[in-house]
Amino acid sequence: MGPRPRLEVETLDLCVHGGIRPAELRSRGVDPGSVLDFSSNTNPLGPPFDPAELLAASVERYPDPSAEELRHALARAHGVAPEEVFAGNGAAELIRLLAIAYLSPGDRALILEPTFGEYALSCRLMGATVVACRARAERGFAPDLGEVLVLIRRHRPRLVFVCQPNNPTGYYLDRSEVSAILEATPGLVVLDEAYVNFVEGAWPSASLLPTGNLVILRSMTKDYALAGLRLGYVLGPPEVVRALARVAPPWNVNALAQRAGVLALSSEGYLEKSRRLVREALGVLREGLEALGLRPLPSRANFFLVEVGDGRLFREALLRRRILVRDCASFGLPSYVRIAARPVDECRRLLAAVAGVVRGSAALPEL
Repeated sequence: MGPRPRLEVETLDLCVHGGIRPAELRSRGVDPGSVLDFSSNTNPLGPPFDPAELLAASVERYPDPSAEELRHALARAHGVAPEEVFAGNGAAELIRLLAIAYLSPGDRALILEPTFGEYALSCRLMGATVVACRARAERGFAPDLGEVLVLIRRHRPRLVFVCQPNNPTGYYLDRSEVSAILEATPGLVVLDEAYVNFVEGAWPSASLLPTGNLVILRSMTKDYALAGLRLGYVLGPPEVVRALARVAPPWNVNALAQRAGVLALSSEGYLEKSRRLVREALGVLREGLEALGLRPLPSRANFFLVEVGDGRLFREALLRRRILVRDCASFGLPSYVRIAARPVDECRRLLAAVAGVVRGSAALPEL
């Protein structure tokens, strides 16, 4: 028998994510293409360009290892220097790279929970201790800033992960709250803004980069509907960018993804159109769910939580009707599901399916 992997690897629990899992559906004899996916928080508009335009990228050559054209386009979009931008194979890779670059066994990382599971997984992979500051339902999942600051001063974490707006709660911190966290933190604050382009009236977080310990994480897979290509980036101090470049795999952003990012950034009016569509869709969903006796939580993102009693059973009942929502047990919220914005006609199909579940109707087709 060969050598065993590190203890951190052997004891690691993989994250559960939203999105269609084809193997699960095919085991039921269901075509994945027939299922409406409300479990993934991606832009319902689809990409802001014709996918055929990606063919201009060369696939017979290696991609640009430093994604120069994309990084310069991102720098112009955010008003920063190219040396303050690092591109990655989606936000999940960048989270992993930050942990690799900055955490060692025995270090501490603070995470505002409930939230995206990849933060804790990446920290534990490196042998770091995770300190959780968990928001409570009775506060509407608003973080207790006083408690956050006490934990930062007590544990002096090397990394603090803040999802902004938070996944899955949709809570959005204001500038003064983030500033207080930055001031108290001796290490780096990772502000994960994967969903910020869906926020109406978002404040400009890049204005806090001069503090020197802020790292902004963005995911173009969400706001530009590029989930299948995997594309994200970091804005941060040049020394952080250099550290990520040292630990990243070579050619970590493929040629098609680099081309897609440049095309997406050149689209005009796309994000505002997306916000209008999301606002309309969530309004339809909120009104319809409330009419059925369910109460979606307030959210600044393109999704919201709904308390349904048993999230796993609710997900299963909707999946029988070819509708997929996110069971939130993996967030430590077993009584909730997360529902993302989709085109309005699809939202009405979801509401019809929920009505069948809530009222015990057998009118809708079963799988």
